[in-house]
Amino acid sequence: MRRDELYHHGIKGMRWGIRKDRRSGATRLKTKKGKTFYLSKNNPGMLAKFIGSKFKNSSNFQNRSFDYTILDDRGSKIGNLFLYDEGNRSLNVNWVNINKKHRGNGYASEVMKNAVRFAKDNGYKKVTLEVPGESPDARHIYEKLGFKEVRKITDDDDVWEGLTAMELNLKHSDIRNDELCHSLIRNLNDKYIELGEKIVWKKVFY
Repeated sequence: MRRDELYHHGIKGMRWGIRKDRRSGATRLKTKKGKTFYLSKNNPGMLAKFIGSKFKNSSNFQNRSFDYTILDDRGSKIGNLFLYDEGNRSLNVNWVNINKKHRGNGYASEVMKNAVRFAKDNGYKKVTLEVPGESPDARHIYEKLGFKEVRKITDDDDVWEGLTAMELNLKHSDIRNDELCHSLIRNLNDKYIELGEKIVWKKVFY
């Protein structure tokens, strides 16, 4: 049996289907405590695709959504992440959740760091989110990443007991120094190639 496949068994051991290990092709992450876990992207199912083909609003929503399942090192589900492109180069963290028994291991922090990296890599200028009710643990994670409170959202019928809107503005200076250095070296290397000094330049920097 291939390692990336799990066989389903029915009555009397009848094999009725094959499910691929969702860790295959997923983004591999590691917490500060050394725990390995994965972000597996969920693609729209057949029904969602059919609805999207019939209704433009549904299709637009699917195209602007990024839905992930968070898996532990064995491939078991431990949470969810849902991101949404809200336009104007702004990415909304619509939902992030770690199952209760897996909290306190640093998963949420690494998931949020990855969401911010995703935003930077894809040209977003801002990341937004809403914190429900009194959630000091969640706010602590967001504030450590640089998120700032921008306003309170209240509603008479609000089941969340109020929301706190927070934002993280992504600036050019937020890009890691090693990425800037690599970009500078690559650009300078191109210039030296034009001058016929490619070999000398590679000896210095590579």
